[in-house]
Amino acid sequence: MIHPDRRIAELRKLAEKVSELSRSPENLTARRLWISHNSLEKTRSPVYVRINCWPELIPEDEIVFKEGVLRSVELELRQRLYNWSLGYDFVMDPFISISAVWAGASVDELWELPVSPRLSTHEKGAWGFNPPLKEYDDIEKLRKPSYRIDDRSTEESREIVYEAVGDLLDIHIDYGGPIGISASLGVTATKLRGFEQLMLDVIDNPEWVHKLMNLLMEGHLEYMRQMEEQGKITPNHERWPFYHQPLCSDYNPNSVRLKDCWGWGESQEFDQFSPAMFDEFLLRYQLPIFELTTLNNFGCCENLNRKYPLLKTLPGLRRVSVSP
Repeated sequence: MIHPDRRIAELRKLAEKVSELSRSPENLTARRLWISHNSLEKTRSPVYVRINCWPELIPEDEIVFKEGVLRSVELELRQRLYNWSLGYDFVMDPFISISAVWAGASVDELWELPVSPRLSTHEKGAWGFNPPLKEYDDIEKLRKPSYRIDDRSTEESREIVYEAVGDLLDIHIDYGGPIGISASLGVTATKLRGFEQLMLDVIDNPEWVHKLMNLLMEGHLEYMRQMEEQGKITPNHERWPFYHQPLCSDYNPNSVRLKDCWGWGESQEFDQFSPAMFDEFLLRYQLPIFELTTLNNFGCCENLNRKYPLLKTLPGLRRVSVSP
């Protein structure tokens, strides 16, 4: 077992390296590139790499903290240093980000009905949906989530991180919770109903799907408005890869609003739907959420080639990811 002092010393070495790299000329150049790119200035295309195989790249035996908020900090620092080592247009943010402690229902019960995946019998095997909406009438059991943060526990986490590395890196708290500033309606719909079943529902009972998507849309809108009313909006234009000048001319870092932020949309679960069905059953319900923010980022791992003409009409859309 590693002595606590040695663990803190190892964590501080990582933080010192991140702090040093964040001030380097190479990092400042990459940051300016992303600001220019996201401001629609003519630049070379910056390279973005998204890694999802961290257990293979950072084995468990290399991680000195096995639990708690400092484990999350250590993982983030190690991942950022690995990204930097790849030599692409990664920006080393000069801060550490920790998640606020969520006080509401668990992510799996956010909409009242529990959502649990069907796990594989093989380690790291594929999983599947185990949707709770078995019958159409089950939709009446859904309840919109409320935005709830445990401020006391969040401050305790911040103090732990500050004591360890607060003299080396600023500490930012992400108050987004399980939804954040997002229009991830497709993900939620398929978790609740199942991917294959939802594809049948749009033909067999389209009005029911509209009812479901409207409920999810209203839930997201109320959640985000509650977050804003509580003063818990986390600015996201000062972190990679979303670097940008303040999105509103009257931006006040001490009183951040939804319209000061990037929004996020996706359609991965609707990849196999036609453009018309994508528009009818997903995009039209995402638009009111997008309108709360100033700029929007759309896409992740789906093929949007046939849907791009629809996305071009989105107000404030600055980034669209199109997978080959």
